[in-house]
Amino acid sequence: MTDIKNPFRPTRFEHEQHPLIWISPDVQKLEALKSAYVAGTRGSGKTSLLKAVNWRERLYNPTVQDQLGSSAPDYVAVYFRLPDYLASAIGLIDWSAAFPQSPSPEAVGHTLFSQLIEFVAAQLLCEALASLRASGRFKYSFEQEEAMVRGLLSRYPALRVDQPESCCGIDDLSVVFRDAHQRLNVLMTRGLVGQALDHALPTQPGVFVNDLASSLRELACAAEGVCSTDFHVKICIDDCETLMPLQQRFLNTMVRNSKHPLFWVISYVSVEYDSTNTIQHNQTLSDADRAQLHLDEIDGKHFYRLCENVSLLRIYYSDVVSPRPALHDLPRNYFRLRDLLGSLNVNEVLLQAAKPSLSAEFVNLVERSRQSASGSRRQAPPIYETYVLEKLGERLRDDREDNFGAYMRRKQIAALLAIFSEFRLSRVPYVGARTIINMGDTCIRDYLEIMGAVFEQAVARDEISGLADLQRRSEPLSADTQLEGVRISSRAKYDGIRNNFERDGAEAERAMEFIGKLTAKLQSNHASTSTLSSPERGNFHFDLDALGRGITANAEKRAFILRLLRRCEADGLLRPARQGLVGDAHDEQDLTFHLHRRFAPYFGFSHRGPYGVLQMPMEEFSEVCDAASDIQVDDAVARAYTRIMRETSDEHPRLL
Repeated sequence: MTDIKNPFRPTRFEHEQHPLIWISPDVQKLEALKSAYVAGTRGSGKTSLLKAVNWRERLYNPTVQDQLGSSAPDYVAVYFRLPDYLASAIGLIDWSAAFPQSPSPEAVGHTLFSQLIEFVAAQLLCEALASLRASGRFKYSFEQEEAMVRGLLSRYPALRVDQPESCCGIDDLSVVFRDAHQRLNVLMTRGLVGQALDHALPTQPGVFVNDLASSLRELACAAEGVCSTDFHVKICIDDCETLMPLQQRFLNTMVRNSKHPLFWVISYVSVEYDSTNTIQHNQTLSDADRAQLHLDEIDGKHFYRLCENVSLLRIYYSDVVSPRPALHDLPRNYFRLRDLLGSLNVNEVLLQAAKPSLSAEFVNLVERSRQSASGSRRQAPPIYETYVLEKLGERLRDDREDNFGAYMRRKQIAALLAIFSEFRLSRVPYVGARTIINMGDTCIRDYLEIMGAVFEQAVARDEISGLADLQRRSEPLSADTQLEGVRISSRAKYDGIRNNFERDGAEAERAMEFIGKLTAKLQSNHASTSTLSSPERGNFHFDLDALGRGITANAEKRAFILRLLRRCEADGLLRPARQGLVGDAHDEQDLTFHLHRRFAPYFGFSHRGPYGVLQMPMEEFSEVCDAASDIQVDDAVARAYTRIMRETSDEHPRLL
């Protein structure tokens, strides 16, 4: 078999030699004259979004240039990830002990933290301006550059430590900032914070970098016609969830006090960053200070577009063999997910399942559906509709009557799961473009992992012999190939749970197994009419108060479960239940989740939804999460299912 490059791998931005960046509509939100906070679980596309505005990618990345052309943006944006030492060493400093005589030790900590961030950003800004000047983006003269540098050093003479008087260019200035940052870093990580303070600039936090941004803007715009009136500077910082809570408030304070032309873009894992509080009394960040972008709350339509465009770029730039037109000249059918993966028609799937079925009862169901639809133009008989109506005691009606068509479509996946369960058919077919995108669950990395596994199966089965076979397809990949790929990907996500946890890995694995099996039982138990009358239930609210208060053991248990849930959310194992619902406010304190839909093939629940919210039986869940408990997960699931059914027994099936 020919070795064919898998265009869907690697799935981490940091692992790509030449990152492929799709310029999504969200990029415009970061380009505005306002600071922005970008939140999302790991793998949701935060880094790609920040990199899309970075000057280096705009200047050198061909995937960005092919989409945007050669026009320069009205800003210069630098990007960096927070250094590990900020949290691991400096974040543990006891500022009150380090500066016992200070009336505000916290303010001293803010000063030193700010200086480190400012020096890193200052070095990168100088490097950016020098490179953009060399590329012809800016037209300022060397005399203008020298005057700007000397003026800045005269305002901040402390920067001249160990620097010769000949320092007069932007490149020289970047070295000054690099040395200043390294000096502070060494002193603070060694615990010499008192000496570090002696090397700090005598300014309020954030003032220096704002001053530098203004000076650089003035220099960049020195030549007439080079800049618009909106030209500004952006500092993009990634992985801000690694900061300690106090450091997060330090950074928020810098953002709040920032002034034009400097704006910040702060990226972090949703549940691990305080995006509101500052260290200033009664001063918090509001929407007036910064825009907020929650990548986990993207709706289905936009996520489909994201997946399709990212796939197209990966296929286009991976294929170095076939002659290809310019990106903007690609035909509309160059790559479409629907052409590659097809669509899932539940009744057609059930009709195919009837051919090898040994179940006489299922064959009879198919025959009854044929009879009920005699004279209909349908290609496949209404099998799932017949099943639903027989179970719920309703009659088949015209799809155009009232909301009957929508009512039945809402129940089609629940019916599919119940039919496969009741008649013991073969594996549930998790296939089709919409199905696979749903299993990505608004996380682009999960989508790429699924597609990578499907691609490998297609190559192994000789359905794909080269990347050209992904382009302009006339028929989709076979259902067997897609299903095997998604099953392998689903199992891989589950197998990776324990490996991704430094601690509590076994407990997290059991907790996800419990939620997955409970979800599958709620959605596929054919013995209960609630499976169809209340389809695809799987959102769970975790009420920690249900564990009881006033008992030390329970307080510790609540703290542990909260930590476990938040970690599973951050790692993309659990998804916020209200994500993507228009009009729902983002509530970072809410503990309502569903299991990531990439687990659907592994546990056997729906790739859609889920719908509604159920109270998680906390007694059973806490037992499963207890490393000392000998309870079996299957036993806990059975008890939890019984409890849920008893507590929701007053729900009756009804037509919409």
